[in-house]
Formats: sequence, structure tokens, C-alpha cells
Amino acid sequence: MSRIGLALGSGGARGLAHVPILEEFDRAGIRPCAIAGTSIGAIIGAMYAAGRSGKWIREFANDHIPGSEASLLDTFKKLKSSVITSAFTFNFGHGSILKDAKLEEFFTEAFGVKTFEELEIPLKVVAGDFWKRSEVVFDSGDLISAVRASMSIPGLFKPVERDDRVLVDGVVVNPLPYDLLRGACDRLVAVNVQATKAEHENSIPRTLDSVLGAFEIMESSLVNARLTAGEPDLRLNPEAKDVRVLEFHKASEIFRAAEPEAKRLREWLANA
Repeated sequence: MSRIGLALGSGGARGLAHVPILEEFDRAGIRPCAIAGTSIGAIIGAMYAAGRSGKWIREFANDHIPGSEASLLDTFKKLKSSVITSAFTFNFGHGSILKDAKLEEFFTEAFGVKTFEELEIPLKVVAGDFWKRSEVVFDSGDLISAVRASMSIPGLFKPVERDDRVLVDGVVVNPLPYDLLRGACDRLVAVNVQATKAEHENSIPRTLDSVLGAFEIMESSLVNARLTAGEPDLRLNPEAKDVRVLEFHKASEIFRAAEPEAKRLREWLANA
């Protein structure tokens, strides 16, 4: 059996599409030999590397993300009983819009461990060094601060200070980090959840949509540039159309959208 490395890309709420992919690994009885993740990919990757099954992660998401058709900002205002909402509160200052005072508690529940050394599968987490303009890869020590850094969208979340660095979301340097697994695995699977073309392409975006959309444009450019340098053995592209970065309340829609690519992985794993 080939040793399979798994890279989980950034994409905000669209990253929930990683879950059906993980469920296919579970169904096949195959464990990746290593995982690399950026932003939402780092969060879900850490959960899976810690021993959480794909099914467990799906149930965790369903338990903590109430279904709603709320607007982008209302998602955070209205879901008052959600663990995610309690982890994030509006800050409007000090370098961010959202304050993440309870995020460590949320991640402790999600991961069940606090260090890379406690993980069942080796994990690499990508963040960006704000001042040095460089990629930072974590694979040891404190897990929660590494994941917090990897998901800290500039302007939305406060940067993370660690090891004398100021760290922001890994999307700014490596949104789909399959290159970090080269040499450590026989075959590479990368799950790309970047945004597809918007349906309302001629409308003027709202302020927050404009900021987050600009990051999505950058994300797409970075991914495409890396792909020209060499493709993974299998690239999966779940298409959750018209799902914006913070629309986690569309979890069911995102899970369904990932099914065709999950089926493609199932067929590929059967011959791996």
C-alpha cells in the first residue's frame, strides 16, 4: 500500500468540504501518513490528525453550527448559543474585527490534544510571518497557537505572536500546501476548496465581502502558480458555489457539494 500524504487547503466555510473527503479515507480503512493544512485546512487537519474520524468531525460541525440563512455578519450576531459564536466576539479595534478570547477552549474541545507530539498523524500547519513576508511551517510544540495563527485572516482576526514572530493566515503564503509533503509520502492528495466564479459578478460587493474576496483572488493566484510547478497525484476540487468565507451555516450544502469529489477519491483509493 502506498503511503498517502493529504493536503487540506484554505477557503473558510468551504473548507467543510474536507469532511466528506476524510470520511472516504475512513471507509477505505486508509490513514494518511502525513497531513498538511492551511487555515480551515489546518483546523480540520488537526482534528483528523488527533484521531477524530470524518464522521466525528461532521457531527461536531452539525452540533456547533446551527442551520440558518443569515447574512455574512448576522451569522456571528444571531447564533448566540453556538460554541463558535461564543469563541468569537466583535472587537473593532486592536488589529481585528473579531476577538477570539475563547478560541483556545473551542480548539481544546475540537482537537482533544494541545501539542503536535500528541497527534496520531504527523501534521504541518502553515502560517505567514507578517513582518518578514515569509512562510512559517509548524510541526512541533503548541498545536493550538499554530492553528490559531494559520486561520488569522488579516483584519478579521488579531495576528498571533509566537517565537518572536507576528503570524497571520497561511492563505497569504501557501493556500494548498501539498509541496510540504513531498519526499515524506509516496503519493499526494490535495483538496482545493478555493472559491469558484461568483454568480453575481457584476454587482458591487459589500465592504467585508470586498476584503475577503480580495484574499480569495490572491488565494487562487497562489494555488495556480504552485500547480504549474507540479501537480499532486490527485487534486480534488469540491465546488461549493456561492459560499462565502464566513458562511459556515451552509454546512449541509457544502457537504453535499463535496460528494462528487469524495466519490472520485473513493475510486482512486481503491487502486492506491
